[in-house]
Amino acid sequence: MPPVAGESRNGHVILLDQHGFPGTRGEQVSRTPRLGAGGFQLFDGLVDHKVLRVHQIRYGVHLVPYDVVWNVAGAVLLLAGVAVLWWARSRRTDAGAR
Repeated sequence: MPPVAGESRNGHVILLDQHGFPGTRGEQVSRTPRLGAGGFQLFDGLVDHKVLRVHQIRYGVHLVPYDVVWNVAGAVLLLAGVAVLWWARSRRTDAGAR
């Protein structure tokens, strides 16, 4: 299946899709980077920065604004991935009912 207009797909995903491998449809592929990036960003911001104090975003400045932006951006990415996952599953369920 050729990529849909406006859909970003990697070459390996197109190859897998052409050979009929499951899990390579556009909405299925687009949710994983959001879930992964959001999960990593929240883990990094909360565990690495605050609990373990592995590194800080900036040194010598008030960190609260940076922490808020970093963690909210991670939560937004994570929620976007969950929303796409929910949407894809509801579409699959609706298509099966027809």
